[in-house]
Amino acid sequence: MKPNKRISMKISHYLGELSILFSALFLSLGAVFAKLVNNSSNIHSLEISFVRFFVGLCIIVPYMLSKKKYLKPVKMKYILARSVLNTFSIVLFFLGIQYTSITKANMLNMTSPVFVFFLAPFLNKEKQGLSGIVYLFFVMIGAYFIIDPDFQNFQIGDSFALLSGIAAGISTSALREARKYDSTSVILFYLYLFATLIGFFMTIPVFIVPSLHILILIVISGVFGVFGQITMSWGFSRVDACMGSVISASRILFSGIIGILIFADPLNIKIVIGGLLIVTALIGVSGIIKRPIK
Repeated sequence: MKPNKRISMKISHYLGELSILFSALFLSLGAVFAKLVNNSSNIHSLEISFVRFFVGLCIIVPYMLSKKKYLKPVKMKYILARSVLNTFSIVLFFLGIQYTSITKANMLNMTSPVFVFFLAPFLNKEKQGLSGIVYLFFVMIGAYFIIDPDFQNFQIGDSFALLSGIAAGISTSALREARKYDSTSVILFYLYLFATLIGFFMTIPVFIVPSLHILILIVISGVFGVFGQITMSWGFSRVDACMGSVISASRILFSGIIGILIFADPLNIKIVIGGLLIVTALIGVSGIIKRPIK
């Protein structure tokens, strides 16, 4: 390989890693602005989710039109499965943010890669070893420490956040199948189209006309969320899945720091242990510890 080409590949790789790091930050900030809306208004998380979907649609449609992209999907069933599951994953995540802390919601949502790994033999026909069960065990123990269930003072937000991670895991498995037949841009177009339609009907019963200040916060949350997805997709096209998964886990760190500084989220030893168990499982799932040192 020529030196210039090798340097170019290294730069592309580093930019990919940086892009995934920024995606983790953007997604954390999207959650922060959603929490600010929850804390300063009666706007329901369903409405916040709908705005995020609509913002994504407003970004992807002009792009598809400008590039004259072909919109007819090859395998609609996988795109539909991805769209519906991803929609409910995001809705559950925002419900988690509304009813629990930023730190807990992000930690529990970040369990999704382990569920992808565990479900791969069933949904993607990909063989996995017993390690999948071990990593899932780590995640469930970690989730237990984070939730720290007290049925006399049960926080339903923790359950929403964990369910969002499970839904995201199944959604990612559907995405892996969809990508075998359709391009990322086509998948994103239908994802935001279906999500906006579903979100619209879910929002009708709880819709409240927001003030200008609250509307700005909601839109900012949506923009950060969409750009988080865009930078993640761009980064993963230049970084292998192993490294990308580990870098994505930085969202737990970002969310923890932001949650403590802005919202005074509680941080006790159980939450720290739970977070470490989930990060350990993510690193194990990524396979990075098995890679040879170069």
